[in-house]
Amino acid sequence: MSTISPPSWKLYLMKNNKVLLAGLFLCSGIAYAQIKTRNIDSITIKKSLIFHRPHIYSELSKKDLEKSSGDNLANALKSISGITMLQNGGNISKPVIQGLTNQRIAIMNNDVKIESQQWGNDHSPEIDPFLAHHIEVVKGAEAVKYGANALGGVVLLRSEALPYDGKAIDGKAQLTGESNGEKWAGNLMLQGNFNKKNPIAWRIQSSGKRAGNYQTPDYYVENTGIRELNYSANIGYQLPHEKFEIFHSFFSTKLGIFQGSRIGSMSDWDIRLEYGRPLDKGSFSYDINLPKQEVKHQITKLKIESDRNFGKFSFIYAYQRNHRQEYDLRIGPFASKPTFDVQLSTHTASLDFEKEHNEYFKNYIGVTGSRQDNYNIPGNGTNSILPNFISNNFGVYLSEKFKKSSWILDAGIRYDYKTFNAAGYNRYGAYYSGERTFSNLSYNFGVNKSFSRSLSITSNIGLAWRAPEAIELFSNGVHHGSAFYLLGDEKLNLEKGIKWSSKIEYANERLFISADIFLQKITGFIYEMPTKELKETWSGYFPVFAYKQSDALFKGADLSIKLKALSWLEYSAKASAVYADNLSEDYYFPSISPENLSQSLNFNLSKLTGLSGAYISIEHLWANKQKRFSKEADLIPDSPPAYHLLNLSLGTNISINTKNDMSMSLTATNLLNHLYKDYTDNFRYFVHGVGRNIQFRINYNF
Repeated sequence: MSTISPPSWKLYLMKNNKVLLAGLFLCSGIAYAQIKTRNIDSITIKKSLIFHRPHIYSELSKKDLEKSSGDNLANALKSISGITMLQNGGNISKPVIQGLTNQRIAIMNNDVKIESQQWGNDHSPEIDPFLAHHIEVVKGAEAVKYGANALGGVVLLRSEALPYDGKAIDGKAQLTGESNGEKWAGNLMLQGNFNKKNPIAWRIQSSGKRAGNYQTPDYYVENTGIRELNYSANIGYQLPHEKFEIFHSFFSTKLGIFQGSRIGSMSDWDIRLEYGRPLDKGSFSYDINLPKQEVKHQITKLKIESDRNFGKFSFIYAYQRNHRQEYDLRIGPFASKPTFDVQLSTHTASLDFEKEHNEYFKNYIGVTGSRQDNYNIPGNGTNSILPNFISNNFGVYLSEKFKKSSWILDAGIRYDYKTFNAAGYNRYGAYYSGERTFSNLSYNFGVNKSFSRSLSITSNIGLAWRAPEAIELFSNGVHHGSAFYLLGDEKLNLEKGIKWSSKIEYANERLFISADIFLQKITGFIYEMPTKELKETWSGYFPVFAYKQSDALFKGADLSIKLKALSWLEYSAKASAVYADNLSEDYYFPSISPENLSQSLNFNLSKLTGLSGAYISIEHLWANKQKRFSKEADLIPDSPPAYHLLNLSLGTNISINTKNDMSMSLTATNLLNHLYKDYTDNFRYFVHGVGRNIQFRINYNF
């Protein structure tokens, strides 16, 4: 393996912590912030959104996303109270909404539900956040509109509307650099229009990312580099009552998997678990060696809208193709071949009708259908952990919205039917095939009551469900991304979750408070349980995990506060807690996030510096030790201790002229370089969390 030494500037920062701290604070003197437009805790406070929706709802605005540009989706979303991350090391992560993740969360990319291999904890969503103008998160069982699987919530990535009435051409350029992992990320977007009578609008975008081995406070985590190259194109034609748009996106990534997760012998396994870290300091390199992942995901969408006096129609057809390859350490003729090579093709179509009957009532009717084809590409010398399958899905829904005075009511019902036909080889090498069918009703009822311009209460109850995934039913081998040997259970039944959640919000010129509480009963909750066995394979020993099913009760609360103490000083805080009770077994579920708190002091330095909008923000993060821990459900006898992290950020907006503007920011995460382990990191058995990281961002609009 070739190695690259850290550049001299990085060595200087590593060896001169005091100089680094002083420099960051001094830089604040030339930075600025504008409290009126900057959302410190990343929850957009818009009365038109917050006080007029019967859903438990949060949003990341364009400005919020610019502050996290270059990060993956989970990192961008974790700034919202109640959302955490499930991760495999520093570069692979996925969002968790109030304790639920994987395919219990519906992720919508520009009206298209992402259909990919999202069953693994090491499978990051194939999403380019650079695409999004803003992101909406609904923390509820929103299955009525978005279909099955949305037990935990819905993540809606929305691009900015095509500029039919905008400039002939404009765009955006973004650049991000990070010290830890020598990471670079960039994005370029161009858009415009022509033919003013019946305008044609267009947009093209491309982004890329490169990073090497990331570093903990004490050592490098080898083979954790990342490569990413993405692009998208969108064109639309607008008539007085109709609109036609075509959208295409392509996402491609290559990820290294920490080599230390591979265990050569049973004695090595005990040593590694006890030591809890690599046996050497490692070194920096951009090389991505085995084991690794390569994933390509493409979406092609056609959308037709018609808005007439009798109502509004929307038709969407989308095609998705997800190609995932996982490579492991092998010798012989198959050494260069992937151990897991699967392609998932999905066709979806939906027709929605929206009718506003009068000033009080509005109803929605929709029908959806999809077909999925999962195909294991042969010739890699292994039996796939995932079978070939064909799945057909059909759904129909009806929703009614009532609004009068200070009341908003929303109610809906949906029916889904799914067929699943799989064929493959089980863990004993025997061929199997068969068809299963699943169907269920979903419903949702929400109410919002505004007591004044400052006070609002929202309450929502919904039932959602999901069928077991193919991997949960039929897995029969090593999942190389997570370094587990997985055993499925063909007898698993569907999950059904009924969730009640309520929110109270108060806002005035100085104070904003938002408090959520939720309670969710899930019948047949599916999870991975260690069997306490090690399975010997041709690439080493792997711990065996089996899919199990139990009834579960999730409960918890999220809190957000913003206090403008002075014209130049604002305090913000967010906290969340989720507790998962196993109603069928005498142990706690694994991988449930512990209590966490984030608080920050935000200084408006515009008057001090003479620059319009200068800011500096100091943030403290705390994650508790997970005390609801059962050694029966884990590989080690205890959870990691609680930890505290300190972050610092500052930035500036520069108005170049009347048409162009630029923002710049500097952020230091884990500023004190604290050594810690996160309970929801799947690699916490072998490595610590990410050490100090200095991030520099430039966003230029032209």
